[in-house]
Amino acid sequence: MSFKPNDFFLGLQDFLIILVPGGVFVLFIYSNDTSIDFVDVNKFLETFKAFPDLKIALLIFASYVIGHLVNRFSSYLDVFYDLVISYKNDTLISRIKKLRGKKRDKSLSNFEWAKFHLYNTDSKCIQEAESKMINSKFFRSLVVVLIPIIPFQTNLKIILLLVLLMWFSFYQFLILRKESVAMIYKHTIYSLDRESD
Repeated sequence: MSFKPNDFFLGLQDFLIILVPGGVFVLFIYSNDTSIDFVDVNKFLETFKAFPDLKIALLIFASYVIGHLVNRFSSYLDVFYDLVISYKNDTLISRIKKLRGKKRDKSLSNFEWAKFHLYNTDSKCIQEAESKMINSKFFRSLVVVLIPIIPFQTNLKIILLLVLLMWFSFYQFLILRKESVAMIYKHTIYSLDRESD
């Protein structure tokens, strides 16, 4: 079995949601002479001076692992989305429920069912909605990365800039998620209404 470069696939989603936020956090730790309880990060990385490629590979690997942790923690921000924004889709959700009818598959939520329907009928719309969802997850992860970075800053202008960036990221997360969900619901409703005519 031979390895081909095409076999290594790193998608946009992995890059934006996992590697970039993880990389920001790793670079913050690396650049701030930070010690984590029992490990002096910079001293540990000094051992790789003779192998710079290995050091870069280690930083990318750490970014990937930490990015997954950041993504997992950031998913708890979805609770805020449910509290603040999701109720605005109630009319769309009730319309979807009517269109699904009484023979609903209980294993799929209304949102999953609408996405599944669009995957089969309108791939262009689902790609656009998924793009918005990926961007919303990027901003969601950025919020989680900025929260522990802000307390370590001493320059008031940098603190203010990071706080503004964090609030902007949170706002973008909410708005892009709302647009993505509404797009999926609206296009599913339109598609099903067109089929019934």
